[in-house]
Amino acid sequence: MLFHPTTSKEVKDRVKTDFANSDSVIGYGTLMNQMQYAYADAQRLEQLNYKLYLINSDGVPTNETGLKNHCKTRFSSGKDLCNWTLPNDRKANRI
Repeated sequence: MLFHPTTSKEVKDRVKTDFANSDSVIGYGTLMNQMQYAYADAQRLEQLNYKLYLINSDGVPTNETGLKNHCKTRFSSGKDLCNWTLPNDRKANRI
């Protein structure tokens, strides 16, 4: 998911245009760095020796599959710890 459901059409169009017209050499290098970083994240989670606490937003759900597969210690997704709603949502934030 690249955009939040409430993202305006103008912003989406601007990002898509910028992406389509970007320098492919820079784009490739950036993409490769991000992929290597994600791989390293899994390795770091496997070496973690303490409980991991996550602070989440309701904007994008947390993918807990990777955490369950790689975080050998316990983790808290924050469902019991805190709830954070996006600013354009009228719900109160609670930490």
